[in-house]
Amino acid sequence: MSFELWMVRLRLWLASRPGKAHRALGRPRRAAVATPRVGVVRVAAVQMRFRFISSASVFARAVAQLVDQAAAGGAELVVFPEDVGMMLFGILPRFERIAATGSMEEALARIGSDVSVSSIVELVGRSAERIYLSVFSRLARDYGMMIQAGSMPVMSRDGRVYNVAYLFGPHGQLMGTQVKCHLLPLEAEWGFAAGDELVVLDTPIGRLAQPICMDATYFETFRILSADGAEVVCLPVADPDPSGNPFKSLRGLWPRVQESSVYGIQSCMVGTALDLTFTGRSGIYAPLDLTPSGDGVLAQALSDDEEIVLADLDMDALRTFRKEEAIRANAAFVRNYFPSIYRGFWRGGASGATRR
Repeated sequence: MSFELWMVRLRLWLASRPGKAHRALGRPRRAAVATPRVGVVRVAAVQMRFRFISSASVFARAVAQLVDQAAAGGAELVVFPEDVGMMLFGILPRFERIAATGSMEEALARIGSDVSVSSIVELVGRSAERIYLSVFSRLARDYGMMIQAGSMPVMSRDGRVYNVAYLFGPHGQLMGTQVKCHLLPLEAEWGFAAGDELVVLDTPIGRLAQPICMDATYFETFRILSADGAEVVCLPVADPDPSGNPFKSLRGLWPRVQESSVYGIQSCMVGTALDLTFTGRSGIYAPLDLTPSGDGVLAQALSDDEEIVLADLDMDALRTFRKEEAIRANAAFVRNYFPSIYRGFWRGGASGATRR
């Protein structure tokens, strides 16, 4: 490692010290929330504007402002968009200025030859992750709420870069992670690797999963999660589709919720960075029969800017509905073929499936 690179790493590590972010957070403003109904949980989907952030303090204040708004609305679970952690690429010296114009490729070329997004993750990743984890853990503890912290790119010990989602509990503890299993072509070009496991977590509000963006394009993802008992599915999204085609969004969370009889919380990244324009509307969805208008929508964002979307999830009603719904899957078929058949395909064939 060259002396210059060693100095950059040292500078990043010093800039990521938790104390810097924690001092910026100050004291939380706790909302006076009415006594909640038994079996009902209020959730918030955060629609956040993407921008590269150059310091731990600025990142902490930006996230805290949104958490504070959600807490003021009585939220017990707050869900952030995909790639929140990628905003911390801005802590790389001069990156924010480099990224002010041009495309991602042009910005990387200005840094050096043969530099890729994976190279940036390797250089910045540990420091960015340190800031990201400490900020979200502290906010979850301060507000006594669960926070699904969107996702960030992480380099594993084997040198692969994964897009990873994180869930924090009301005491600030890390409750679980989820690696993105279905990549955008752009992420594959960046050198990211796909995960091959879906995780359902036991939480104070029920069984919760946190697949990421493209994972919701495929109905198998939610079939597996539902078969494993998922009741609430958080979906952090950062969709770089400047067309904002509403028909493309139909392949996402709303139909998956209807197929799987779960509650869905979609939090979208918005805004523009480099040559990427993030589009989509955040929303909170439920099976048709559990929504007042019968349209499967509990709440949706009203704009394309930063916004907090709030809704109440009646967990008792969902559990009753799942027991009594008229159309249901063949339970024996599901147990026999899912998810084992997918494990087989991941290994190059369907040999993992069993037949009776």
